[in-house]
Amino acid sequence: METVLGSGYQQIPPHRDNTLVAEPPVDTSKANHIKHSSFSSNRNSTQDQQVIIPLSPLNHSQYNNSNSSHHRNSVAEDNDPTICISNPAKALVLQTLTTLSTIVFTAVPVVVSGGADESWGHWYTWKDACRFIEPLCSGLLHYWFFYNSDLMRRWHDDSSSHNADKNKSFDKKSTSTPRSRFSDSRRFKSVLSVVFTFFLMVYVTGAMIHTAAALFKNTISIFLDQHSRGIGLSTHPLTNGDGRLSVDLALQLREGYLLIQDEWEHNISHYIYAFGALGMSWCEMIAYSGHILPEGVNLARLGEKVGTGEVYVKLTMNGSSQKNAKSSKWLVLLWVVAGVLYGGIVAGVACQYPKGLYIGSAYVVLMLLVVCVCIIYTTGSLFSLGRHYILQTYMIGGVVAAVAIIIYIAANGFDMLTSNDKSHLGSLRPPSMT
Repeated sequence: METVLGSGYQQIPPHRDNTLVAEPPVDTSKANHIKHSSFSSNRNSTQDQQVIIPLSPLNHSQYNNSNSSHHRNSVAEDNDPTICISNPAKALVLQTLTTLSTIVFTAVPVVVSGGADESWGHWYTWKDACRFIEPLCSGLLHYWFFYNSDLMRRWHDDSSSHNADKNKSFDKKSTSTPRSRFSDSRRFKSVLSVVFTFFLMVYVTGAMIHTAAALFKNTISIFLDQHSRGIGLSTHPLTNGDGRLSVDLALQLREGYLLIQDEWEHNISHYIYAFGALGMSWCEMIAYSGHILPEGVNLARLGEKVGTGEVYVKLTMNGSSQKNAKSSKWLVLLWVVAGVLYGGIVAGVACQYPKGLYIGSAYVVLMLLVVCVCIIYTTGSLFSLGRHYILQTYMIGGVVAAVAIIIYIAANGFDMLTSNDKSHLGSLRPPSMT
């Protein structure tokens, strides 16, 4: 049986009783018909039988009841921030691991001193291996954290209805406004994904340039230490080698060493690296800007019974819900730790990079202003114990970074020179020749 709809009709999924449902056109003043054409049961027959049946306006209540999941996929619910696809615990764990990996692979080579046997080979050390591994681990974790957000996981329209039907975990209305149609569109997600990928490539490129510069610098440093005398290498002690290298050649190698250290390692690679990392952080802030718990609920009260007859569910890792779950106060600790670690990275960059105290202070102020305005606009309060849990993590990080920068400046006698600035000034001193 072949069914042909009359002019102005749309075919939509059938009822459970397998009857065809058609939506009437806007103009109901004109008569509309459905034309049914069927082939005869006899295969030798080539004549079609056509029947014209008048169509009356349909009542869609039965269709709505039998296909409720289809009608749930409205624009308002697709963009409703209370429909959580991802798990707050999973998002906070990923954010913590992402920040922790950067700290481990970058801070350990600086803080830990390996002594005389720190070298694995003649021209490189285990510290260089840590710097080489860092962007590979941190980059993958950044990628995972970014695409774990609700915005990026709601990529296809068809999956939105499934997720809305499966993962709507809070019935209490949120005070946040739904996303606009553009900010939840595929075009916006595509642009945000391309921008994030660009910053990820910048991040990895800066890290690789930094690692290469450190390797080349170490090669020259070891050679001068072994075969020259009285050559000052930045803040390092004067070389005391066997003296087989001539003074002129030693000075030329020294200039190459300082070029690699001051320009490529400390200036160019550091700021390319930081630019990529901060760009990824802002893309992640945008992706998680819709992660807002409903009004009256925070990280410590997920799964807790609030009021009379109101039970808030706790999201599980697979997106399902569990009623009467235990209170998740451990999420508050994880949330605070993630913010402190992020603030530690920002403060470390500000206290080490050339002119970092000026640039870092300006960045912290800008980040706090933007994040606080966004949180107040969507939730109405900055102090909601993790209701806007991802953006509030960055707010905690900004406060920690600001306090750490102030303490560093005060401890150094209000001197705005970072460790890289002091190293550069040391390299400008005329070398002492013996």
